[in-house]
Amino acid sequence: MFVVVVDAAAGQLAELESRLTGLRPDWQFACPPDAKAALAIAESRPADVVIADLRAAGMDGVALLREFQSRRPETVRILLSGHDDEDEALRALNVAHRVLPKPISAEETAEAVERVRALHGILSSERIRETVGRVDRLPPAPRLYLRLTQAMDDPSSDAGQIAKLVGQDPALAAKVLQMCNSALFGGGRQITDIRSAVTRLGLRALRSIALAAEAFSRPGAGAGDAQALQRKALVASTLASRLLPQRAAADLAGTAALLADVGLLLPGLGLDHARLPDFDQHGADLPTHAGAGAYLLGLWNLPMPIVEAVAFHHQPTRGGARQFGIVGAVHVAVGLAQGHPLDMAFLEATGAIERLPQWQSMFEGFSEAA
Repeated sequence: MFVVVVDAAAGQLAELESRLTGLRPDWQFACPPDAKAALAIAESRPADVVIADLRAAGMDGVALLREFQSRRPETVRILLSGHDDEDEALRALNVAHRVLPKPISAEETAEAVERVRALHGILSSERIRETVGRVDRLPPAPRLYLRLTQAMDDPSSDAGQIAKLVGQDPALAAKVLQMCNSALFGGGRQITDIRSAVTRLGLRALRSIALAAEAFSRPGAGAGDAQALQRKALVASTLASRLLPQRAAADLAGTAALLADVGLLLPGLGLDHARLPDFDQHGADLPTHAGAGAYLLGLWNLPMPIVEAVAFHHQPTRGGARQFGIVGAVHVAVGLAQGHPLDMAFLEATGAIERLPQWQSMFEGFSEAA
């Protein structure tokens, strides 16, 4: 792993580099003194991760990360920000994959980079990583943002009502979870359900997130596809949350099912449902949209059970699943909602196949309600 760190506190860079090298002697680190030197490094060799202070010398961190996005889209982009920089850090919503708090910690930096290394194991294609790296916004389903803005302006609306609106759109739900789990809003506990995320963020930040995606509220050629995907994702999320008895696991499964096909919204990837696996061939390639969506959600620091369920929701055994669990619930829920074949051998092996008729009846009920 090659990591570039551009910190405004230039005097601490030598100590930071020394500590990082001690923690991960097999990784390489570069700590250039300013943005110009960092961009020179970007031109000379690709980096796996770039970490930039919001107030980096020579160029603010958001602009620097945008330059890396243009020049090295495969590089994972992390912003360093203090809690007093909330307004400015929100500008990074569409360029930074993750926000870490200042002052920078060698341990936290190592953890963030280690997560990137793990994600490379899920999505090994550099071409797809470059495509994901170029994405600055996820296109949401049309007409939602007007309703969301009206609800936020209505003094009688509560967090539950607003969370219900956010939960209707996989793209917005993913972005809300990304921000609430960032250093700007994180409170030490990862949030995996939409209502808690809305409560932690507050309406002001939620409005900024909604406005950041305004450009994608315009009707376009893909609007119908987005609306159909939205409806099926809602059904899958509702069903997945009912397939597991434990509340925490059910919440994770519901969120993962909502976001399972978010990769289909990524520009440049297209619809690849034609490449879904034949379950007699478990060595088949991971569907592009599944791997790309999981990779993006992982960069956004969503919990790994969600990332893994999104990655392997078409191939539950590909990720090593031996019990039904979250991956199994998402596999069944998304498969039924999208009309995809289910891995019957997996359901048989995990003892879940006897409950399949009941789940199919539940799905039919949810579909009629949607």
